[in-house]
Amino acid sequence: MYRFVSSSKWIGVIRGIAYWSIPPVALAIAMFIFEIERKRIANDPDGKFVFLVDPAAPLVDINNRPVRFDTLTLFRAYRYKKNIMWIEQYDPNNHANGFLDKRYVYLSDQAVDYYTKEIQKNPNTPRLYLARGAVQCFQGALNRAIDDFTTAIALEPTNAQAYLRRGECQRSARRFGLAIDDFTQVVKLDSGAKQAFLSRGICLRVVGEGDGAIADFDAVIALDPFDRDAYVQNALALSMKNDYDGVIASCNAAMKLDPPLRAPLEFSYDSPPTNPNSKNPAILVSTSNVETSNSEADPSLQTESTENPSPEKTNSEVDSANKSPSPEIKIIDPMHDDVYAIRGWASLRKREFDAAILDFNTAIRINPRNRRAFCNRGWSHLRKKQFDRAEDDFTSALALNSGDSDAYLGRGEVYSSKKEYQKAINDLSEAIFRDPKNERAYYERAWAYLQLKNLDASLADYNQAIQIVPQEPSYYSERAWVYLQLKNLDASLADYNQAIQIAPQEPSYYSERAWIHELSKNYARAMADHEKALSLAPTDPKYLNALAWIYATCRDGSFRDGKKAVDIATQACDAMKRKTPDRKDPGLLDTLACALAEAGRFAEAIAVENEAIDLVKTDKDMIVSFNNRLDLFRKSLPYHDAENPTSP
Repeated sequence: MYRFVSSSKWIGVIRGIAYWSIPPVALAIAMFIFEIERKRIANDPDGKFVFLVDPAAPLVDINNRPVRFDTLTLFRAYRYKKNIMWIEQYDPNNHANGFLDKRYVYLSDQAVDYYTKEIQKNPNTPRLYLARGAVQCFQGALNRAIDDFTTAIALEPTNAQAYLRRGECQRSARRFGLAIDDFTQVVKLDSGAKQAFLSRGICLRVVGEGDGAIADFDAVIALDPFDRDAYVQNALALSMKNDYDGVIASCNAAMKLDPPLRAPLEFSYDSPPTNPNSKNPAILVSTSNVETSNSEADPSLQTESTENPSPEKTNSEVDSANKSPSPEIKIIDPMHDDVYAIRGWASLRKREFDAAILDFNTAIRINPRNRRAFCNRGWSHLRKKQFDRAEDDFTSALALNSGDSDAYLGRGEVYSSKKEYQKAINDLSEAIFRDPKNERAYYERAWAYLQLKNLDASLADYNQAIQIVPQEPSYYSERAWVYLQLKNLDASLADYNQAIQIAPQEPSYYSERAWIHELSKNYARAMADHEKALSLAPTDPKYLNALAWIYATCRDGSFRDGKKAVDIATQACDAMKRKTPDRKDPGLLDTLACALAEAGRFAEAIAVENEAIDLVKTDKDMIVSFNNRLDLFRKSLPYHDAENPTSP
């Protein structure tokens, strides 16, 4: 914040001369004035005076008090009763229209006393209440300031400034509804009140009214196309609507208005609340006067084996990964790192990971303490499966704030992706300790426990995740898999039914429920679920493969059809070839071999099974299964599922 020290009349005269002088002379006079002010501070042991400075200026120690001086910036000031000064900062790059950053600065204790005495003399003068309220607002005495502005409004109901200042106090006190009412009154009185539109837009965004906020920021931009804050705020509001292209466009517009890059200022980084309804809560906080907005985040990246797999991450989860890959973002630096971090977040949501990483790199270069930029860059690296880099970024975020639950969540997912499940459990437990409502941490820890075969702990965590967010279908589908491992088929079937009720267009839930029907020997329902899954994703090789498998291997001969099995299994292999031309899937080849055997084409089945075995390098269980089937084919016998069906 810029501050001002009271000065004698002759210094004020010199300031006036400096203002009207040509810039080089003005700067020389300003430097002379600042040296005089420096001496005044040296003679001010009680600290009654403060100096008008740039926070990025160097520190000078005077009387053991650190004081900043800025001798390269000229200011002009209008004094009022030695207590209030109207300040305008001179912009040396714009001599024609060269003043920015208007603000009131007070010798506040003296000012309150002065206005109180004046009010006692003239109790019906609105401007006195307005002035004292402004001083008290500056001091942080918000309720007393609001009382003064309310009195000014009662005395002069059309005083737009009184409504505006009261609204700003209400906003500072986080009484957003009352603030919105005051700002609305301002724009009714003055349709060109840019600050009222901007402040009302911020309040509307904070309370979740994105459309109204966007309308207000558009109004600010229409009034002043060069208002950088309006573009930044508009980007934040557009993020609420998942309009990522709009976010990027607004950030680009703000960047065009940025001054040249300079050394970043220092700011505090407190930990904002998280969104319990998202995997990696995304909280966007920009420059001054910016509140938070939440957004969902993406599912974890896990792998599954071909034989007896754990349930796959679903298409809906993959879609959410396309939309929402970031945890909370908090940007404080009002120079540049806000727009780079927000634009990077939008690129991350669009899965444009390289662009996102470049923006987070820049945000971190500008402000090396921007832990949210580290955290979001970590998510970007994680989505690119650059696990070591992701781990480094989450660790850097924790170095800046050891209580960052989202960084623990992210690093826990990294460890899980690296199959370091105990490390994952440790970090996810920290995330839960610091944010007990973070359902995604329970979900990820449940997955890690499942990989370690700790079924009871896994079930408990899935239960907790579902209790917090009962409408997330993937939690039911994965808990169903735990119930399946515990041989509780009824509970597993109930969970798949619930998942399908919530997300009836998700094919994987039908495919997984088919396994339960097969175990229950209800092959008609199993076949129906496989066909339903394929109807929802007709070119997906895994659903083609699942249907081919039951046609080829079903224990009930009335459902087997070798010809259909060969046709569908061939389609699955062709679909995979289109998807990954340079890689063959051994599981799909194994299904095709079983289909060929069921159709009586044993020589072809043997050749295809051998090809599948050649592709299997390290999975010992898969090698044993494939060789057992190969032995059957060599005896001219088809393979049929045993008591426990094996998904291909």
